[in-house]
Amino acid sequence: MACRSDIPGAGERVKELSKSQKVEMLPVDLSDVDAIRAFCAQLKERGETLDVVVLNAGVTPPTSNHTRQGQDRMFAVNYLANVILTRRLLASGVIPNETAGNRARKPPRIIFISSDSHQGASAIDFDEFGSTAPYGVTKAIHNYSYFKLVLNTYATELSRRLNRDGRVDVSVNVICPGPVNTDIIRDAPFLLRLVLRGIFTLVFQPPAKAALPVAFLAAAKAEGEGAWRMPLGAGYDAMLKSRFADMRNSCGREAGSITAVHFLKRFVKDETPWIHLDIAGVASLAKDTTLAPKGATGWGVMALNRLIRDLLER
Repeated sequence: MACRSDIPGAGERVKELSKSQKVEMLPVDLSDVDAIRAFCAQLKERGETLDVVVLNAGVTPPTSNHTRQGQDRMFAVNYLANVILTRRLLASGVIPNETAGNRARKPPRIIFISSDSHQGASAIDFDEFGSTAPYGVTKAIHNYSYFKLVLNTYATELSRRLNRDGRVDVSVNVICPGPVNTDIIRDAPFLLRLVLRGIFTLVFQPPAKAALPVAFLAAAKAEGEGAWRMPLGAGYDAMLKSRFADMRNSCGREAGSITAVHFLKRFVKDETPWIHLDIAGVASLAKDTTLAPKGATGWGVMALNRLIRDLLER
């Protein structure tokens, strides 16, 4: 775990909750370019190689402020730090890859935690990219969505450059976990923070629940099965409306995998972490592949086994 603060407290809580002592914390300030470089150099000097890298850092300062290097803090933490980290870890081989000369037997995974809010962001303006200007709360909310869009774009291009000719050298993934009740609003003005905290508590999902899809994606990639998180939303949920019953249990083939989740969601308690795996499309193969021979695939069994091993078995 690489964190700016709460060391070793955060790590000790993870040890307690996971019932595992295999948790190490290293300090790094993602708003400081020099600190990021030193952190990457430390991993290289220790001879570390990383199988999975989950990049989750984000800040939402209510007004503009600058880093030691003069960058806007939100731009630096929410976007630039991810670029510097991945580029340096790839170049040094800490994340194994073909260019660094230490390609792994199973591709390592980079997982960027993004946000659904990127869908409402304005188009990327490369003329003002990295520039700084004073802003307040309204612009800060816009910038948070905007830099998530920029991050998604970087992740897409990084994957294109790393994985050519149908070969996966490093698996690059972006996931939008949905609304999560985190402490990202801690720097908001007092009254706004009170209002947002109420909304976060009542409407948003707890971090443990939001983290489960990330853990499954990592497990699926580790076993070579792969997975893709489908979008959810009120529009899909509305498709379950029925003229004759409380709801429909099938909406036909149109968005069927997604509406199935919304149907099941109505019968699961909010505090219960759960995943719906739609396996119909990958249940069988017409010819032999590296995943399975022709016929039934058993897709998901290896990923679920890996997920249980990672989260529960010590």
